[in-house]
Amino acid sequence: MNRPDAQLSICVSKDENHMGLTPPPDENPSPRPIDDMTLAEITAQFFRAPRRTIQALRGASLVDDETPAVPHDHQPADSAPDQRAAFALSLVMGLAFAGALASGFALVWRGVLGGDVLSALLWGSVAASVASVALYWLKSSCGATGDFRARFAYTLPFAPRQWLKLALWGAAVWLGVVAGYTFLEGQPRTEDAQLAAGLPYLLAAFSLWLFAAIFAGDAVWSSTPVDRTFPQWHWRLSRIGRVHPVRVFAIILTPVLMVVVWNQTAFNQFRPAGFWAWVLSIVCILVALAPSSWSPLVLGRRLLALWPADGSPRLCLRFSWKTTIFVVILLVGIVFRLHDFGQMPPQMTSDHKEKILDAQRVLDGSRDVFFMNNGGREGFQMYAMALFSQLPGQGMTHHSLMLLAVIESIITLPIVFWLGRQVMGRDQREAGDILGLILMALLAVSYWHLAISRLALRIVLTPLVGALLLGFLIRAMRHNRRADFIAAGLVLGFGLYTYQAVRMMPVMVLAAVGIAILWRWRDLRAITRYVVHLAALVAVSLVIFMPLLRFSTDYFDSFWMRSAGRVFGDDVIQERGDDGEIILRDANIEDRFTALIDNLPELGNNIRNALLMFHWRGDEAWINGVPFHPQLDPVAGALLLLGLAACAVALFRLRDPVYLLLPLALFIMLLPSALSIAMTNENPSATRTSGAIPPTFVIMSLPLLGLVMTLKRLLTRRVALSIGGVVVALLVYLSLGFNWTLYYDDYRQTYRYTTWPYRIPAEILRGFHMSDGHYANAYMIGYTLWWDYRIIGIEAGALDWPNGIVGIENLPRWMSDQQYCGAGDYALHTGRDFMVFYHRDDDDTAAQLREWFPDGYAKRIITYNSPTFDFYIFRVPAMGDRRFYEFALRHVENPSCPPIPPPPVEDQSG
Repeated sequence: MNRPDAQLSICVSKDENHMGLTPPPDENPSPRPIDDMTLAEITAQFFRAPRRTIQALRGASLVDDETPAVPHDHQPADSAPDQRAAFALSLVMGLAFAGALASGFALVWRGVLGGDVLSALLWGSVAASVASVALYWLKSSCGATGDFRARFAYTLPFAPRQWLKLALWGAAVWLGVVAGYTFLEGQPRTEDAQLAAGLPYLLAAFSLWLFAAIFAGDAVWSSTPVDRTFPQWHWRLSRIGRVHPVRVFAIILTPVLMVVVWNQTAFNQFRPAGFWAWVLSIVCILVALAPSSWSPLVLGRRLLALWPADGSPRLCLRFSWKTTIFVVILLVGIVFRLHDFGQMPPQMTSDHKEKILDAQRVLDGSRDVFFMNNGGREGFQMYAMALFSQLPGQGMTHHSLMLLAVIESIITLPIVFWLGRQVMGRDQREAGDILGLILMALLAVSYWHLAISRLALRIVLTPLVGALLLGFLIRAMRHNRRADFIAAGLVLGFGLYTYQAVRMMPVMVLAAVGIAILWRWRDLRAITRYVVHLAALVAVSLVIFMPLLRFSTDYFDSFWMRSAGRVFGDDVIQERGDDGEIILRDANIEDRFTALIDNLPELGNNIRNALLMFHWRGDEAWINGVPFHPQLDPVAGALLLLGLAACAVALFRLRDPVYLLLPLALFIMLLPSALSIAMTNENPSATRTSGAIPPTFVIMSLPLLGLVMTLKRLLTRRVALSIGGVVVALLVYLSLGFNWTLYYDDYRQTYRYTTWPYRIPAEILRGFHMSDGHYANAYMIGYTLWWDYRIIGIEAGALDWPNGIVGIENLPRWMSDQQYCGAGDYALHTGRDFMVFYHRDDDDTAAQLREWFPDGYAKRIITYNSPTFDFYIFRVPAMGDRRFYEFALRHVENPSCPPIPPPPVEDQSG
């Protein structure tokens, strides 16, 4: 007698649509044993249902006709032949899979190193196909998908299987780290050498981790299920009458206030009426749309519940192991970001100068919505810097600008801990805490995040905004609650005032909602809720965006200048006329469209380079980090690739849409850099891809979470957490050591020998002012591609120092205007010394100064990159009013203000 699983039903019908495993409605043939089929029938059936055919063949070969059918889950202990046969088949298939996989990697590696890439890809594809077939047979030999775990237990028990999985994961991490160091070996680094040598290690690590996860046959962690039940919605007119009058008033008032904001923020200015109307409109839209749990009465009741009638508050701090680790990680992140704070970065740049001057304009009364100078920049950081500079011990200095950015960077660390908890969901609190701590630790020691933090520009806000938005989107996808969508709208609306890369985050919002709708495409009520809640998110973010929206319509080119230039090319077109003369003209729409079509083929290469920035080739701009160095260290790079494998496994095992959003969000936030098709040298950009930091580090944390959660299933909770904590701490320590050296040693040298040593002339200027001279008596003579005199003034403590002279020939007139036209704080002090900075190669200035001031002297200043950055100062003793008057008469033609002769000196001899 055959077992049921050794029989296969063949249903034949005249209608071809009824040919298959399911009988037609009018026929119900009895199943035919597979032993009674011909070879042709078995072959035909294999192509229709390969898995069931294999199972039937296996059942027919392993079970004797006289053996009664016994369900697998209740197989008696004496069925040794079945177990041995299953083990033998599984072993053979497993060895075939491993051999095919290893052969494939060997062939690919050999082909790539030999330069025959196409042959390597061909043989690698063949080997991958063989491995896939072997893996399929291996899985089929262990039973159906639903019974895979139980049947595989015959070949390998649970505990050894889990330990073997951990060993394979450890090997995968090791291979990934080896790949990272292989990428960095030797100079120069080329794709034919280091990339070709390290890529097989990276692919092997990915495949090994993925194979180990499939081999284990179970989910490492569970996930918070997507909510499927919602309150009933009754769309009836009677429901409108039950809306609270306050909500009705807020709904009516919001568009009125938006019109006021539109009118009162014209010409790029926050006027008092427009600002307060903007604040009130935000409050009104929240009152109109917020859920009842946000009402002041409910919130007040919750606060009062914290203080019971006996007067003893229920708030208490519990220092558990999680709290202790949280504090330790936070302290590590603070130390990593504040180390050598006064010397790294060693110098200011023009970008820092622009931020400081804009913040000073805010203190002076300017209220710009968008700061149009220097290519156009969002205004949040300028207003934050203006406020921060007024705190005790702070000022409008580079030090304060860096400290503000570092504080914002430190605030990001607890936010990513919260993000980790949202990824795991409310039903997996401990797993969420573990993921949050791992995520926080990896970000705390990240070179990428440290570099954009100490850069002290508005870029540091992008990861903060991205982490908050991603967390609320995850909650919104799972629970479909209006509160989460409104919170996401608040984050997105205010985030658009931080940095240009945030403009790509609305695409991430649409992707998240689209994935959620796709996950519930059969539930019309859930889809309706998603669409309505998305409309609420858009409404909230639009109200907040209103001043910036008005600016974008008034100054369209300024708002889109940076983005349009990288996609559509330059604003100015250079042409050559018939006479050979070069003509410059503004680009029109046709020029921009032509440039887009011409540059579009670069998009694919840009996306490739953006994806390689994590492991192979990073940003080339020296201000953003070590040029061309990967954005991730070898440990983090290995974890990222393994995390992508973990995302794939979690997506198919848990059916949780969050694990599809994470890699998709990473890719979307690479687009601000990848879309730079007109300026491909700016891709990849560590700054414009900074929005990818939150999803990147979440993905990096998943393999380590899998390690800890697997240990918890094998050992006691305390032992598992201790061992897992030690392993995670070791990897974080290795990452910290690598990144510490990379930033504080390698980046320091790169930065010092690339930018001008502004602090040296600034210290000389400050000392000159405090001794024999004055800020007004010091000048810098301009030279091609040389200093920015305003940076020298800021570093010296004279924020508005104006004495940057275009050329030496303009110096006498400038000095005369200072003396006779009235220059306020920078009026000339003829009774004190004079000093002039000039370029080391500016021989004309040196000769002219010696001619005008024969009693002066020049001194060469030696810098740390001598002679490249060396410069000269020329000191002139105090001239006095009489001598300066004679100097002005002799060297100034057509003065702006006629020289005024000093009063005659009275003769004291009589």
